[in-house]
Amino acid sequence: MRIVPSPYLLSAPPGAHVENRTGRRGPVRRRRGRTGFSARAEGVCVMAALEKVTGAVCVVAGTAWAAACVVHNLQPQGCIGDGCAAGAPMRGGSPAGLALLALAGICLSAGIAGLVSLARRRLGPTRVALGAVLVSTTALLLLVAAAVMGLVSPDWSGMPLLVGPGVVLLVGGVALVAVNLWRARVVPRPLFVAVLATVALLLRANEQTSLILLAVPFGLALVAVGAHLVRQPGGVPDPVLVPASSHS
Repeated sequence: MRIVPSPYLLSAPPGAHVENRTGRRGPVRRRRGRTGFSARAEGVCVMAALEKVTGAVCVVAGTAWAAACVVHNLQPQGCIGDGCAAGAPMRGGSPAGLALLALAGICLSAGIAGLVSLARRRLGPTRVALGAVLVSTTALLLLVAAAVMGLVSPDWSGMPLLVGPGVVLLVGGVALVAVNLWRARVVPRPLFVAVLATVALLLRANEQTSLILLAVPFGLALVAVGAHLVRQPGGVPDPVLVPASSHS
């Protein structure tokens, strides 16, 4: 009969007997399914992969957002307030700016969903996180719709009805996401503060003037968050292999 000490239970062949701490001997019984170590290791792998993918998407979203603001600022300045009533034209959009904004909107929606998933794995599901995703997605849809209308009809009088609520909802949604990330310790405090400060600048931005450049720092903050997630160490540590040993 082959006796296997309990430390080498995982490497014991079928039919072998194990000697436990009490000195009693019995047949090896293998548990079906994943062990605790393999489940934790798989969770770490999923977390690391999610962090890298979310980080890369945030980098693309922030870069496209900042570029869209700069490209839009190259258009002739539009009218504000009483100037529009006097017949002055509003600032229109451009195909390049619309494409960049659409790319930023898609990637930002995916990035926010990934960030919320990272926070959810540490905090559990919360209604605040779900609300943040819905609010941010609605805001981005409004902003993209405003960009489309700016390209089709630059002098459309209903533009503020899309831009105003879109910006307010985006600020609120991103702020909720940032708070969840801080509570879950997904991002460090400097990045948390940077996201809140730069998203607040969106309330002062104006797409008709050079104040649109106040939205550029928010894109740079997204790039910083994405770079942090990509560089964050992760993965599963190398397992310690114990050589099999047999006793007769």
